[in-house]
Amino acid sequence: MALLRTPQGDVPITGDTSDPFYTTYSDSGDIYRVEVWRADATMTAPSSEELESLAEESLQGAGAPSVGEAEESIDLTAVSVPEVSRMVAVRVTGPDSSELSVYDAAGTGATCTTAPVRLTTDVELTALDGSRFMFTSDQPQPSGRAANDWNLYYHRTFIPAAKANSVVCGVFKGDNRTWSTSLSASHRTQVTARIDWAAKKFTMTRLVGTTHRLAEGGFGAASKTASVSGIKITGVSASSTYGRFEITHSVGNPLCSLAGPISYHEVVSMYKTGALSVQGSGVQVPNHEWYAMKANASVRTIQKTTAKDFFCLSVNCGNLQILKSVA
Repeated sequence: MALLRTPQGDVPITGDTSDPFYTTYSDSGDIYRVEVWRADATMTAPSSEELESLAEESLQGAGAPSVGEAEESIDLTAVSVPEVSRMVAVRVTGPDSSELSVYDAAGTGATCTTAPVRLTTDVELTALDGSRFMFTSDQPQPSGRAANDWNLYYHRTFIPAAKANSVVCGVFKGDNRTWSTSLSASHRTQVTARIDWAAKKFTMTRLVGTTHRLAEGGFGAASKTASVSGIKITGVSASSTYGRFEITHSVGNPLCSLAGPISYHEVVSMYKTGALSVQGSGVQVPNHEWYAMKANASVRTIQKTTAKDFFCLSVNCGNLQILKSVA
């Protein structure tokens, strides 16, 4: 059992020691919450040349709707274990929800917003009243939450309007919808990742919706589906309680070579408790929506980003950014 060292002595920390997200401890009947933040490894975004090459793959393989669907599974016991990220801060919150202290190991004083992991060094906390707290590094950071059987993550792009005028290539059919948590909602692209902790399986699904050009503006009607080759899921690593992977996405319009691709790159971390964090960037066209699910729980919204002008697919109008965590 891990211990929290206090001026009154070593206090046992209760909870599931397989969960690195957060922990609680009790002192004279009062419940305290301890949260630990980590620094994500530097995320190396793909170069413009890499994205262009990926988009070209999506167009070269374009054809019938079947080229826009792919699913594969990986045995988690066959992949490497993620590296433990360095701890950057710890916060202790008292029973009245007041913040007792924040320990900033990085010395930056910055607000911590990334997802927590277990400690790799001894950590000492000093409360406002002068009380000192320390975590030992030889035990996993535990939690009071119940185990979770599976996690599901999905990132989807879609055109909210019924029609989208590309100017140079005609008018295209949109998805004609608002935000939706449904896994079957209409989309331009969708990436789904599921970790089954009991079966030790990681399943990835890549989907590309068929592009439909309407018989308007001097252009003839046509339909074609870009290949899922424009979506790569790499860097899969996992332990018994934590999984991590990267998505590189660059899918072109198979009926308009002049339009730039829908592009983004992100790193996703999934925890056995159901917690999840996403860090990434991309072109803010079309609409983007991110969701997460876990066993016996409702869908949680990670982020929704409204599209800029479609002109931004070809000209840099500023990228979208995401750095979000959900518990």
